[in-house]
Amino acid sequence: MIGQDLLEFCIKRENRAGLHPELRAEIDFGLENSKTDDLDHLSSIVDLFLARSSEWDVAEADIIGRRNGVTPVSRLHVEALRSIVSLEVGYQYDLWREDYSAALDKAASIVDKLSGDRLAGYRALWNYFAGCAAYHLGVMTDQGEMLQTASDRFLRASRSGGAIVWFAKLSLELDSERTTESRVSLLLLLAADSIDRYLATLGTVGKKFPKTVEEYHDLIQASAADKFDRALTELGRMLGFDADKPKGQGAPDSVWKLGSGFVLLFESKSDETPSDGISIRTCRQAQGHQDWQTAQPALAACSNALTIIISPRQFLDKQALPHAEGLFYLHIKDVRSLFSETEACLRPIRSRFPDLDAEKRLRSIQTTLSSARLTPSEVVARLTGQRLSELDTLKYARPGRAGGGERGESPGGAGAVWGDLREFGRGVKDDRRNLLAATERGAGEDGREGIRL
Repeated sequence: MIGQDLLEFCIKRENRAGLHPELRAEIDFGLENSKTDDLDHLSSIVDLFLARSSEWDVAEADIIGRRNGVTPVSRLHVEALRSIVSLEVGYQYDLWREDYSAALDKAASIVDKLSGDRLAGYRALWNYFAGCAAYHLGVMTDQGEMLQTASDRFLRASRSGGAIVWFAKLSLELDSERTTESRVSLLLLLAADSIDRYLATLGTVGKKFPKTVEEYHDLIQASAADKFDRALTELGRMLGFDADKPKGQGAPDSVWKLGSGFVLLFESKSDETPSDGISIRTCRQAQGHQDWQTAQPALAACSNALTIIISPRQFLDKQALPHAEGLFYLHIKDVRSLFSETEACLRPIRSRFPDLDAEKRLRSIQTTLSSARLTPSEVVARLTGQRLSELDTLKYARPGRAGGGERGESPGGAGAVWGDLREFGRGVKDDRRNLLAATERGAGEDGREGIRL
């Protein structure tokens, strides 16, 4: 095979499944017999193939056996597809007449007839069409409940066609009041899709992935601002966020975004001396990032912008306290720990890629992120677990305290911010590791404004 794209296509089973049995058998044979680093062994196999000697007859028999062993694709689903043809045509006529109520009824009937895993993708498409009809009906008649119906249909589409993630984005856009559990699920799906594409760009085989990860692992350890900021942005991508390092004066050092609901703005001070306090200047720089965010067309719609200061310093300059309100603090060692955890999480995900189709890959990524406690909501909880205003000031700092005690103990800190969501699916005592992921902007126990994902 010539070219990485062709190899990436052929190593995926779902792609090979649609090939002619003869071609599929030959590719299967080639892939299995290429799993070696011994170039001499590979060269000897190529020589046997080119010579077509009697020794190659064993390989030829193997390929023929593979070809004959290919199970014919079941065509039982054809009857189900035939049964909905008249409804599909009727749906189209209803759209032309702008009879969206009738179109919605037909689309719903079509979905009911498309049962089974084999038709999951087509069922997702018709859930999407049903959602479109419901949306237009809601807009035309000013029926708010129809927009809810549209959101529900888009959510069903995202679950049936797991590899098409923008269905989930549509559902989130239409229903800002969706339950916490649903929002957590949809954000996790968006992150899984982003990670899937990230790993695909680095290749599911070859040395590009380990080389890239090793490079950024070294950069995240650096004190130099430009190196650390690059690695911080790459960490966001590794975790499934849409991460970027913006240019220009007054811009954050890194921006992480997921969906349209929230954005994380980072002010990193990796090159600062650990012994001093976080300064007024740093606080003022960080406070200006939300003004920067609202001026960006791609970010202005994000209702929740959370600003996080990353620093090796553990205390707040007393004079900076009035400027620290609304900001969050993260020690630089916690960022480096998060990078190491993320790296360890992605390696087994990548190793399973060649044997999984697109939908199973997304499920595998979601399961692995949940097991590693690196879902988007859990990551955000970690990043915003300490309010900057609650750090000890330099004047009153006590030896041995890193920033005002254990996270989760301060009133109005992580414990209050995540409030009632802490009980969602968690039963352990460690606040910092159990802060839940989908957060609602509302009042905490102390009356402070909380965070919403």
